[in-house]
Amino acid sequence: MGRFIRGSNTPSCVVILRSVTRFVCSAGHEHIFAAGRTGRDFATFFDAVRGLDSRVRVITSPHVVAGLEIPSNVELLFDLPFSTYIEHVKNATIVVVPLANRQISVGQSVIL
Repeated sequence: MGRFIRGSNTPSCVVILRSVTRFVCSAGHEHIFAAGRTGRDFATFFDAVRGLDSRVRVITSPHVVAGLEIPSNVELLFDLPFSTYIEHVKNATIVVVPLANRQISVGQSVIL
């Protein structure tokens, strides 16, 4: 599973789902983005991106990530206007929706 660079057979990003998700990205594909508040599993997401050379941006609210260890490559942005959020989505190489295992519907705004 991966997104392919136009004109190339080499994936720019491979997402491997295990107990902790790991992202392996090619050079030039270094901007990972995640967002949301309700039903997010940022603890697992932070474990997955910790130690990567990739830049990671997260838009959320402070209470959602309170008490979590934030990796040094993660930039947290809080409660931004929707138009700013859309710009971040458009400019990201990879958009991740780190959903918690819950029995309710969450994450549609980010996915759509």
